[in-house]
Amino acid sequence: MKQFIIEMENYANEHNVPIIEKDSIAFIMKYIKSHNIKNVLEIGSAILLMFM
Repeated sequence: MKQFIIEMENYANEHNVPIIEKDSIAFIMKYIKSHNIKNVLEIGSAILLMFM
């Protein structure tokens, strides 16, 4: 998962695509894991991270 996020950040930086802050990503990932969430509907980001 971590490598995937790094690749997405690199893509965003190379193509001037705004992305969510790292602190926010860490919070969302922790929340998803701690609540055993299986599906996420995300609306509004330029880059979508899919958690499976």
